[in-house]
Amino acid sequence: MEKKEYSLFEKSSYYENKMKNSKNKKQKAIYKGKHAQVEKKIMRNSILGHVSDLRIETKNNKHANRHLDSIVNTMAMLFPKKKRTRKVRK
Repeated sequence: MEKKEYSLFEKSSYYENKMKNSKNKKQKAIYKGKHAQVEKKIMRNSILGHVSDLRIETKNNKHANRHLDSIVNTMAMLFPKKKRTRKVRK
């Protein structure tokens, strides 16, 4: 049986409902974190989508493209793709 791939919006609403309906505080916190992760992904994708649309409009404008590059670089700082590993104290 193949696994169904859910969209980010479906995941977001699923985690939100789980977060609201869970009685256990620990579970609630877990779902809150997962919901925040999905929301971040949605925001990231929408901003990158807007940037790529703008790139198509301003094809030959170097000045505008430089601004778009700076937006993408800022995005990379705000939404890091790689998970940072925490150092474990001994």
